[in-house]
Amino acid sequence: MKYSDKNPVPGVNKEKLKILIVDLSLKYGGASTRAVSIARSLSPWDCAIVGIRKSPVVLLSETLGIPVREVGFSRIDPFIPFRLAKIIRSENIDIIDTQNIQSKFWVSITRLFVGFSFVSTVNSDYKLENGRSWKSYLYNLIDTLTNSKVDRYIAVSDAIKKRLIKNAVQEDLIDLNRNSIDIDQIYINSHLDVSVIREDIGISSNEILFVLVGRLVWAKGFDDFIRSFEIVVKHFRNVKAVIVGEGGLRESLENQIEELGLKDYITLMGYKKQSEVFDVLRAGDIYVISSRSEGIPYSLLEAAAVGLPIITTNCGGIPEVVKDNETAIVVPVGDPFSLSKAILTLCADRDFAKQLGDAAQSHIKKYYSLSAQTFAIKESYLQAYRNGRH
Repeated sequence: MKYSDKNPVPGVNKEKLKILIVDLSLKYGGASTRAVSIARSLSPWDCAIVGIRKSPVVLLSETLGIPVREVGFSRIDPFIPFRLAKIIRSENIDIIDTQNIQSKFWVSITRLFVGFSFVSTVNSDYKLENGRSWKSYLYNLIDTLTNSKVDRYIAVSDAIKKRLIKNAVQEDLIDLNRNSIDIDQIYINSHLDVSVIREDIGISSNEILFVLVGRLVWAKGFDDFIRSFEIVVKHFRNVKAVIVGEGGLRESLENQIEELGLKDYITLMGYKKQSEVFDVLRAGDIYVISSRSEGIPYSLLEAAAVGLPIITTNCGGIPEVVKDNETAIVVPVGDPFSLSKAILTLCADRDFAKQLGDAAQSHIKKYYSLSAQTFAIKESYLQAYRNGRH
């Protein structure tokens, strides 16, 4: 049954649902962006963000006026389920939506001794996200062992939905809800002139600025981009690239940039607040995604929303959003040569680059609005509440 003001799910008072969105991330990424976006849009329902003490998602939520509940000092804090259970009981929480595997693990344990409706939002492929590492195997094992605790799944891409089905999750328990963005929000704090932003970054007016955004982890493939850029600078000297984000591979990427003689061309900018990321995007000329594993990256939607031409790898849910040579240039995963070829194409043909950017911007505004996502999220929550254990 579909959700609407006139036709609510039977037996559910939609005005009184209380929701916790659990994001135990230590770094701010796509899952945190989604958590904050949903929490801001669920009115008139009561919604709070649950996170690690002083984590980026907690600090941002507080700044935006979103209610926050801190349940631990780290992701391995053994008291997380007990603090969470206390909140659930004292506040009569109806639904919990987890945004990553650590959150799913602790919420599954909490489910052993308190009732609520459990929604698991899957933002990435846990088995692929960290490559062939112990983390990938551990996260995949945790995911499998906790599936029985979940009432409903939300997949942010069709590729992730197919992976869930392959992992024996019933298809009728999975809702496809692709990431979306508030287009207007991108421009609210963007008061700085683009030329001023470029000057602060150290980019002159005649240089082509490539922007990449993401955690410095294996899944983002930044090492492939760096290798591709070594080829690019042999043909174009008026190019620069900035990578916005932080993570465990910083030292490795810094060493790679040094070894390839690219210190004058590539800058690792570190973590930036969301409003600052928007400003960097506005100052850029071309956006690049070199990922090996993705759901639907928010950075892709944000870059398209500001009209940047996009070069991206063909992974995860990305092909669901953009089409090669129409709204982006799409290249194979793990192929620095193809990536460099795409970059050189847009450096040489600025008119084609603008055409791609305009088409992507139009497409995102039409099909990836926040209002459509919010409507679908409410339907998923209502269905989970109807079928869940309270």
